[in-house]
Amino acid sequence: MLQEEIQISLGVLGDITINKYIFMKKVLISIFFFFSFGSLGNATCLKTVTTALTDVQTCGTSETLTVKSTGSIVFSGSKAVRANNGVGASNTTVINHGLISATGDTINMKNAPGTNKITNSGTINTAQNENASSGIAVLVQKTDNTEIVNSGTIHGGNTAIQGLTTDDITITNSGTISANLNTSPAIYLTNGTDATITNTGTITSLRHGIRLGKSHGSFNNATIINSGLIAGTTHNNRNSIYVSDDNNVTSGFNLITKGEGHYDGKILLSDQNGTTGVTFFDFTLDCSISRDQTIEIHEKQNMRVINNLCGNDTYEILDSNLNPDADNSETNGYLRIYGEDLDIDSHNKKYRSEIFLSNLNDIFNSVSEEKKSSGYYSVKKRDNIYKNETTGVTGDFKIENDNFTPFLSYSSQQAKFNNGESLDSENLAIGLKKDIDYEKFNFSVVSIFGLTQNKYLDLETETQQTISKENLGQFAAVNYKASKEIKIDDSQSLNIEVDGKYGLRRLPTYLTSFTDGDLSVDDAVDQVLSGGFNVEYSKSFENGFVLKPYTGFSLNQTLSKKIDIVADGERKDIAHYMDDDLAVKAGLNISKNTDNFGLNFNLEFNEQNGLKDRQVSISLTKVIQNNISKKIKGLPIDPELENLFDQLQLARENERLAKITGQATEENRVMKEMIIQLIKENNKLKTERNLLLKN
Repeated sequence: MLQEEIQISLGVLGDITINKYIFMKKVLISIFFFFSFGSLGNATCLKTVTTALTDVQTCGTSETLTVKSTGSIVFSGSKAVRANNGVGASNTTVINHGLISATGDTINMKNAPGTNKITNSGTINTAQNENASSGIAVLVQKTDNTEIVNSGTIHGGNTAIQGLTTDDITITNSGTISANLNTSPAIYLTNGTDATITNTGTITSLRHGIRLGKSHGSFNNATIINSGLIAGTTHNNRNSIYVSDDNNVTSGFNLITKGEGHYDGKILLSDQNGTTGVTFFDFTLDCSISRDQTIEIHEKQNMRVINNLCGNDTYEILDSNLNPDADNSETNGYLRIYGEDLDIDSHNKKYRSEIFLSNLNDIFNSVSEEKKSSGYYSVKKRDNIYKNETTGVTGDFKIENDNFTPFLSYSSQQAKFNNGESLDSENLAIGLKKDIDYEKFNFSVVSIFGLTQNKYLDLETETQQTISKENLGQFAAVNYKASKEIKIDDSQSLNIEVDGKYGLRRLPTYLTSFTDGDLSVDDAVDQVLSGGFNVEYSKSFENGFVLKPYTGFSLNQTLSKKIDIVADGERKDIAHYMDDDLAVKAGLNISKNTDNFGLNFNLEFNEQNGLKDRQVSISLTKVIQNNISKKIKGLPIDPELENLFDQLQLARENERLAKITGQATEENRVMKEMIIQLIKENNKLKTERNLLLKN
């Protein structure tokens, strides 16, 4: 026989005889179709897209599709990403940094079980549709437990995000969610329960920003937290938020307004099936509200205001004519919020401890053994924050006490902030310096006490209004140093030093009254602490010059608590900026002492956590002052200066003798007058006696 017959037993179907070649052909065809078309049901979402794709991405179970910023999925039809139940998708995650685009249902999660999440920092849109007002960008119909986080753009011609018959959906937007159709919203949720929409960006459409519910179903337990913009933009009957539930009752609605949250277009509420005072729409006014606004609300009779406003902020309910409607009896009207904040930066408070420590460093640097008097100039600059210039003078004055050296210091400081604020001060201090030599170590203690006249220029950032205020404060500080000099040879040495500073300054309360409210700054005692380590190399030259390059570091911090500030009734306390900041410095000191004068020049550079400091100081001392001190101490001095000093002493002695001589002459004149007066009195008595004898 040319053909062999094969008997196949199929139970109840009986025996079927087929040609073996026909059987083999059918088997091969079945295998071909299995591998060719069966892949449509297989997962293609388990991937990272870095280039341009134009085919559909079909998801399976628990898969993550990632589109990088260089990648894109652009499909000319509907459903670029199919993560719906019809293809077996569940627990799908889509992460898009690039572009996903189609004609509609761009990401389709219809009937998708499990937990599904979309994170978008790129663009998801329906731009492949020729009709700019058609297509849904993200469809989550009949899908529960969905989270959408958008910091990019989600745009749909019809609707950006649609959740029909959907429970437990969370939408967090810091980017833009938008739609074009003049009858549709940007976000549309209906026939479900439990939704949270948090908006710090923009949600906008021509007709409705957000719509909850529709003609045959409500959406309950919806919370909208808004600190951005929700808007219906151009339609004559536009709404920022629309709650509809024809012949139904919506429950659990809460609109929480925060910060700069605002609304363009009225808020249209459900009439709650004609009931009043049974189920409410809560409008929560958060403490953080920072702008004035008037919100138009229709069907407001079931609105309930939860007032969490702070400070001087308040609200009132108005009727449709903007007249007070305290009992909220009118159907349509307005909610007016008086939430305008006093907008301040307070940089001149935030950085004041840092500036105070810089001033103390300038004063202490100007006091040294070589400097009997000195002048200095320094510039500190914190990029994009402020520039601080300081000029000052310091001078010793002589007293008959070898235990310490008193000095007087004056400085003028001007800090100009980039935002328009300023902090100026004039500082007058008296100080005492004590140097102690103990074995091979040198110790120095410098203490200062003074007054500071402060001038603040405060700024209200929104209106750019500036007001100047002055107050008087007190300050004190102490600087401890311990050093050891290591001799290299007769002309070279190395000096190692440990340095510590502590300062405190008392500032009184002051009040600045702006148009938008009062700024009150509480009294405070600012405390600063610094500890450092320095190394200095010294080289002496035959011409008398001494060159001293040096370097070091210090750890600086403030010991003060936060600065208590109240702005328009709201607490806006701020912390001091400086906290455990490491500062490094490098400098060069050049000095020369001759028989006639002493010169000291110092140039120093500092850097502390972005604060750059350049200081120049010059000290010039007349040696005649030192010679007079040596004369008093009985030490050898310059012969010419000694001769001048002796002549000065002789002149003073002559003046003293002349004064004594003048006093003696005056005494002789008085004695003569007294003798003459006594003679006259004696003659008078003799005359009276003779007259008595005659009688």
